[in-house]
Amino acid sequence: MNKNKIVALVLILLLIIGVVGWNMSRDGKSLKSENSGDITLNNKKEIKIGIISILSGQYAFVGENLVAGARLYEKEWNEAHKDQKLSLIIEDDSFDAKKGIAAYKKLYEIFANAFKKTYGNIETVKISSDDASAKTLALKLNKENYTDYIVIASPSEGAMSVKHILQTSKSSMHFFLDSSFLTGFTEYQKILGDNIKKLEGSDVLAFKDIPETFKTKYKSFAGKDTGIGSDLGYEGVKALVETMPNVATVNADGKSIINGKNWLGNMQNANLNGVTGAISFDKDGLRTPAFTIKKFVGGEIK
Repeated sequence: MNKNKIVALVLILLLIIGVVGWNMSRDGKSLKSENSGDITLNNKKEIKIGIISILSGQYAFVGENLVAGARLYEKEWNEAHKDQKLSLIIEDDSFDAKKGIAAYKKLYEIFANAFKKTYGNIETVKISSDDASAKTLALKLNKENYTDYIVIASPSEGAMSVKHILQTSKSSMHFFLDSSFLTGFTEYQKILGDNIKKLEGSDVLAFKDIPETFKTKYKSFAGKDTGIGSDLGYEGVKALVETMPNVATVNADGKSIINGKNWLGNMQNANLNGVTGAISFDKDGLRTPAFTIKKFVGGEIK
């Protein structure tokens, strides 16, 4: 397929799982300075993992799914490790882009470079979150004569932008839709109506399906079906806990310090069993995705 002028419509959704820290005790007492030096962590009594997610605002449902998945792993770990408690510390970033803009820029640079190898130069436009702005953006984009659109957004914002692009354009175009087209197909149908037929032949990024076994235990635990982020929350905490170095240094203040480089090295070489497949990372430290590219044909994703 010949690519002439491509634009990526993006909605920044940063789901950040980070390590707040962990503390360790032996027989209920904190380690003191006399224990300074390298120590093994097999007998650590508590592991604390911090999660920064979206728990308020328009996209709270995504963060809530992620946290529920993380809590499910926490529950399973604690049931299997009675002498080694896992505690999650949850923080709400209120979908504040400023708090995650540096991480976003790094991730987008890697993402864009991957597309450029196949499609050539790509311009990026932040997607609009309301109907009027989406229409204004569509009119502006159509004046630029873009032939191909990459849509990375929640189902509602993605469908709204695509609707106005289709309505205001007189030329043919091709869409590359992210996995939210799959998970939010009903929303796309509702917003686009008959115009959804104009997406015929679009490429769709499809991640591996979540197994029924995970869906069942997630619903039993969270009281709702799996959604965007459910599996990521579970796998994110799993990757952090199960790659944690087994050796730390206790400083003069009795605080245990893990070598971050060792931890990152463990994660870089990890090959864990995740919800939808292996958890492994590429040379840039990003999760190696298990996905396929499908087509939207005859009203179905094939």
